[in-house]
Amino acid sequence: MAKENNMPIIWEPSLVRELHSVEVVDIACGDGTLLSCGSNVYGQLGREKQDLGLFPVDISFRPTSIASGLGHSLAICQVPSSNVIGGAEGIVTWGWNQSSQLGRGGSENIPLVVEGLEGEIPVTVSGGRVHSIALTSKGEVWVWGCGKNGRLGLGSSVMKLNQYCSTL
Repeated sequence: MAKENNMPIIWEPSLVRELHSVEVVDIACGDGTLLSCGSNVYGQLGREKQDLGLFPVDISFRPTSIASGLGHSLAICQVPSSNVIGGAEGIVTWGWNQSSQLGRGGSENIPLVVEGLEGEIPVTVSGGRVHSIALTSKGEVWVWGCGKNGRLGLGSSVMKLNQYCSTL
């Protein structure tokens, strides 16, 4: 991540004064607005602006939980569904996609729904360096991305573009 060499480093926790009058719930604001700040060189902040300030993420889905990896982000969101009126919980990913850690091929880094998990209800998501993990309400763990050094828990170093389920 050589592009970040000139970024300022804040060594001590600092209050984000811009949010003093906002009720923050997790990292999404109380009205469901998802904000991001920092380096966006890989699209990991989900917005077009490269500015370092605090800005809304360009996402059309309502997030309920969020996680991030090294250069990518994941969110559990209400997404459109043909089976459920008003939508269903789904996973939306964006950012760096070097090893298919977004759950899709290609280099597009904008927020998109992860296909292949229809009917699954995600409970939590997590992002690693170049892989992603989701836990469903059935207790199933779904993994995708780079399996190098056993990152995906599949007993090999394979790369998985499509999601793979492992029941606990």
